[in-house]
Amino acid sequence: MHCPAACGGELNPKRLMKKRFLGNTGLAVSEVGFGAWAIGGIGYGEVSECQAYNCLETYIEAGGNYIDTARAYDESEKYIGRILTKYSQNDDLIISTKTTKGFSAESIKDIRKELDCSLRMLKRDYVDVYFLHNPPEDSEVIKRVLDQMQELKFQGKIRTVGASIKSSKVDDNTVNLCRQYILTGKVDVIQVIYSILRQKNASVFKQAYEHGVGIVVRSVLESGFLTGKYNIGHTFNDQRNRWSREKLDFILGMVADIKFNSKTQEIMTLGQAAIRFVLDNKYISTAIIGAKNKEQVMENILAANISPINKKLALKLKGKFTHIDNLFNP
Repeated sequence: MHCPAACGGELNPKRLMKKRFLGNTGLAVSEVGFGAWAIGGIGYGEVSECQAYNCLETYIEAGGNYIDTARAYDESEKYIGRILTKYSQNDDLIISTKTTKGFSAESIKDIRKELDCSLRMLKRDYVDVYFLHNPPEDSEVIKRVLDQMQELKFQGKIRTVGASIKSSKVDDNTVNLCRQYILTGKVDVIQVIYSILRQKNASVFKQAYEHGVGIVVRSVLESGFLTGKYNIGHTFNDQRNRWSREKLDFILGMVADIKFNSKTQEIMTLGQAAIRFVLDNKYISTAIIGAKNKEQVMENILAANISPINKKLALKLKGKFTHIDNLFNP
């Protein structure tokens, strides 16, 4: 059941979003994408259907057209499917979702079943981008799973093939795996971690661009740490409590340093500076960012309309934190 607009207040009718091409797919996606993990109700606390509906509606009404979800995000696909019925005439909306299972010989055969389940939840006949979630590294397994994805593409169930490259750990192996998928010639889009705090994956962006592979980046706000809302010593009661106190305080200390430096561009919140930093990379197609209420959605969107980060601040931020990429391993 749809939540009435009244429970979330009036929407801002202004169309705010600029678009970029998603590699050579022919799809034009909003610079700011909607990451739908949080509205699924796992990881960051419970989210009502009304809250989820308001977030999605606010995003779409502001001109956003790229929504990223996954079978593993609990209620997320269901909520998206319900709001898509309201916007059934909007052919501009681009939806991506992801596999959930491993990549053994048997589980590869189950990818189609997973996809069919996602399509039922999303109330669609096809998905625009279907990502391999934490895809395999073995070259023979990669070949088999990509052959299956190509078959789904041939059948019209997916428009483009994606690889969402690993989670948490970002190191040289991560970069090499990105290159491996780019060079298969069978992957249309890669999704990777990229933020002020974790910049290592930027080394593959130009190569992906030159091969016509779209680049979707995630973890832009680093689990909310880069919003600047949390001070050293803050206690988390959600998925962020998987880090030790020592690691949390080190991360929050670095965020405080970034917040101090970001004062050189006073019109931004720290969260908007983090988003703007990512969008200033010309090779990136879209940055997916989560939200649990419409105010957060609008703050994220407004970052795309702010001027690029000034050169002085950009120089301070670029490369400054590459040595701590692995800090985010719990």
